[in-house]
Amino acid sequence: MNAPEHPAPSQNTVLPVDDGHYPAQTTDVRMAIRAARRDPRCNGLVYCVGGSAGASHAAYLAGRGKPGDDQPDLVVCFSGIYDFANLQHLQFPCRPNEACYWENLINYLNIPDFEHHRRELEEASPLTYVTRNFPPAFILAALKDASQLRLFDFQSLLAKLESVGVTESMSAVPVAHHYKQWVVPAGLTKFHAFDYWEMARPVVLDWLQVGPPTN
Repeated sequence: MNAPEHPAPSQNTVLPVDDGHYPAQTTDVRMAIRAARRDPRCNGLVYCVGGSAGASHAAYLAGRGKPGDDQPDLVVCFSGIYDFANLQHLQFPCRPNEACYWENLINYLNIPDFEHHRRELEEASPLTYVTRNFPPAFILAALKDASQLRLFDFQSLLAKLESVGVTESMSAVPVAHHYKQWVVPAGLTKFHAFDYWEMARPVVLDWLQVGPPTN
């Protein structure tokens, strides 16, 4: 993410210097949630909608945040990365013209390899912090994801939610202690994160506009 390959503001063009390694990015999201919640134009509710790494950050604060403070009241996650320690995903071969998952991950965590740093992988994983207090969440993935994600992390997150008692809801509105999920069909076309936003937008916005459950 450094210049000149990445346009400013890049990691080496901001002061003080920010290398972007974990937990710098989740700290940024935490600060943004708190700032939005305090904004006089806000009704006190903060929703996070993220795609890919953004979905990972949203899920991380949904699990690790404190209600009414830095935990979002609702989250929508498109093609997120949730289980950094998933060996099946880490060992998936890198493909031409696709971001290499394990290379990006060890750069994010600033570790030399993933084989000997499972503790760091688990510490930074949103999956580690999923509890019964997870806010209502809408979790989406593309049937044919155009990245190495495939459905690895999507399935891992849903399984973890179920294991802590956050179960699936078929309702069109947010329900406390429940999640909503959707594998978005795309035929033979490959999509990733906000690539399929136009297909999901009406359903997602209707879900968000209801607001969080009162119970």
